[in-house]
Amino acid sequence: KNQSGTSGRMFDALGREGINIRAIAQGSSEKNVSTVVSREDVESAMRVIHNEFFGDNRKKINLFIAGFGNVGKSLVQILESKRAYFVEKYNKEIRIVGLCNSKGFVIDKRGVNTDNFVPKQGEIEDFCDNIINASLKDSVFIDCTASLKVSLKYVPLLENGVSVVTCNKTANSAEIELYREIRLAAKRGSSQFYYETNVGAALPVISTIEQMVNSGDKISKIEAVLSGTLNYLFSNYNGSESFASL
Repeated sequence: KNQSGTSGRMFDALGREGINIRAIAQGSSEKNVSTVVSREDVESAMRVIHNEFFGDNRKKINLFIAGFGNVGKSLVQILESKRAYFVEKYNKEIRIVGLCNSKGFVIDKRGVNTDNFVPKQGEIEDFCDNIINASLKDSVFIDCTASLKVSLKYVPLLENGVSVVTCNKTANSAEIELYREIRLAAKRGSSQFYYETNVGAALPVISTIEQMVNSGDKISKIEAVLSGTLNYLFSNYNGSESFASL
């Protein structure tokens, strides 16, 4: 009673979890606030409200990963090994709440069991639509594929506040119109678009050039072999077998 912002904290906590509020009521005594949610959201709602007022109110980063092959599985292993580090260093909990491969996808707001990933049938379009509909705050879409079909979903994701991190080169090497549309979508949705792994096997090439240009430096020349395939060929060719067979 007489504490301003209490209801706001409660509703904000539910909103961050993507829980839709159907109805709200407050008693005239100011000693109780009631809200109606869907039956399937009851447990999650009670948990997030409890954590907001009585628990460890650390920030949660919700990850949706497209592509669960070698790259995706390696990324998941790194994230799992760094969970404690993110909490200790940044007070942030990393949650993998969505996984998608060529067979289908799974989305679970409580976290996906990556050790026992059994996808439900569905296309990448369905996966991205479900991400947007989940309305989870601090959501990040990670593209571990090489698919143009996936990269075409960046625009609606970014426009709806879902940040995108990608090693997929197709969006940045397609038509210039798509390139510009992606960046405009990120501005409209106040989201982030990161793609450092597109060039130089994740060496900080793009960000270094960006910082130099932004600080007023004029770059007159850049020389590099940025193709992983060509680097492999040049490193392994010794004349013992043909360049073509290598």
